[in-house]
Amino acid sequence: MRLLLIKIGLLSVFCLILNTKNLQADEILKNTIIKNNKTISGRVIIEGKVTVEKGAVLYIQPGTQILFKNLDTDGDGISETSLWIYGNIIAKGEKGRKILFTSYEKEKKWGDWKEIQINHVKGFVFDYVEIQYSEYGLHIHFSEGEITNSIFRYNNDCTRLGNSKISFKDNLFEKNTGKALNFTNCNILFERNVVRENREGIFVFEKSGFVTIRENNIYNNFKNIKTGDFFKDKLVLERNFIYPANNIEGEVRFVAVNEPFYGILPDDKDAYINFIIETQGYVDGGGVIDGERLYFPSFDGNIYEYDLKNGYVRKFFIDDFSDAVPVLYGKKLFSQNWRGDIVTFDLLTGNKKIIASFDKTLKDDHRNPSPVVFDNKGVFLSPGGSLLVINLTDNKELFRTKLNGEFRAKPLLNGDLLYIPSVTGDIYTLSFIDYSLNKVSFDGSFYSSPVFYEDSIVILSKEGKVFFLDKNLIVKRVVDLKSSFRYQSPIVFNESLYLFSLDGKIFKLKQNGEPVLLKETEEIFTSTPILYKGFIVIPGFYGNLYFYRDDKTIRISNLGEMQFSPLVYDDFIIIGSRANRVYGIKIW
Repeated sequence: MRLLLIKIGLLSVFCLILNTKNLQADEILKNTIIKNNKTISGRVIIEGKVTVEKGAVLYIQPGTQILFKNLDTDGDGISETSLWIYGNIIAKGEKGRKILFTSYEKEKKWGDWKEIQINHVKGFVFDYVEIQYSEYGLHIHFSEGEITNSIFRYNNDCTRLGNSKISFKDNLFEKNTGKALNFTNCNILFERNVVRENREGIFVFEKSGFVTIRENNIYNNFKNIKTGDFFKDKLVLERNFIYPANNIEGEVRFVAVNEPFYGILPDDKDAYINFIIETQGYVDGGGVIDGERLYFPSFDGNIYEYDLKNGYVRKFFIDDFSDAVPVLYGKKLFSQNWRGDIVTFDLLTGNKKIIASFDKTLKDDHRNPSPVVFDNKGVFLSPGGSLLVINLTDNKELFRTKLNGEFRAKPLLNGDLLYIPSVTGDIYTLSFIDYSLNKVSFDGSFYSSPVFYEDSIVILSKEGKVFFLDKNLIVKRVVDLKSSFRYQSPIVFNESLYLFSLDGKIFKLKQNGEPVLLKETEEIFTSTPILYKGFIVIPGFYGNLYFYRDDKTIRISNLGEMQFSPLVYDDFIIIGSRANRVYGIKIW
């Protein structure tokens, strides 16, 4: 036994040495002159001025991180660390493996490094790159090249361009404290880019040159378009989405369209993601927004509070998994966990109190039904069949019963009547006047919430039957879609019902009830979509988020498995995933 342990120990040491040898050390370039062609990859740290001389080409491999140290030897407040190109630079990343130019500093800020300066170069390429925290970004003169699928964030100016011929396509410029597109006397094609939340979106200094600016989304900049004090030319733009359209200063002619151009962001999920909230567990449950605060549960046993303006996160520990949507009432937060506790928190003090308990959630499946609020009453249900009504003002129980059912879906409130679907095929009604209960049984299993459509209550069964009911639960008609469903409720879009199956199908029900199969995908749809700016937003279990309408589909990939019904805040979609994250996403 002892000999075996020694052999295992030696093998472990050998493997550790082998793995250490395979690790690529950071390459450090300090005040370096590159005279011959050079290829870089991995992590590269730049300090001072690195120059690529005429005749040499710097090739940058996909996934490379180039980190610039903040070096200010003359004390003028501007970092001298920069990359100067007199030969050429070919920075070609790939989807999912972009090249990152960013600050080396722990506390990053714009101006940590100066610029990538390109002079008298023909054929430079930046594709799938991201440039962050620079003073001037790309500083280009008397050169030709193309910039595509790239992101410019957190810089001062993104570009300083003069007397150059450059094509910009499918790029994102956002959250820069200076200018996004900044040029004079250039031949520029600026097409299918998104320019948002910068100080100036497009700025021309003295003269425009030969410029084509078309099919871009230019919006919510401090100044969307501006010409300089010495500008004596006229800037002419073709069709662009510009909002607000009057936020323009100078001699500018333009054609504004009413709807943004969709699907023109770089094909990189980071272009769509505006913020990420990290947790320590799956985020399968939906959230709720109160003012500028987001509340959502995680499988790490917490309810998270997130300030959507300032990013502040506070956690409320509920001591077990939760995937039910929390309830806000006054200055109190209510939630239920899988153990069967109903917990309330004082939002001012953070104090926690368990106000009731009922049967534990079945661990072989999940989805606690989310509570419903009527006046000051909260209705809580359990998968084990318990129903509890609590006065949310004083936390007192008003009504409790045990029903012969299994509840997974949030009930539907209609006036003072609550419709409660059960996995066992029963639908209960609860009256808030006297807490009387009635039950009607159907041939189906109900995991999803009912919805209103025209004059009917519509409920979808796991087996794919769509029941149209009157308010007394009398069947008006049944449509069989012959597909499997679970937690995803139908939604009403353009006066029709849309439904999304476990086998990746999208159905449309016309007003006469006739089903139409619109699209088949390889996805699994498990949660209820929402409507957003003329699109249906559909989370997928394979980590894809779809923005769908009959003439267009946009997909954002690699978000992690999703069973969270999205939320809308301002221009954002908020979605949680089994990557232990919540994302804030914009699509234009």
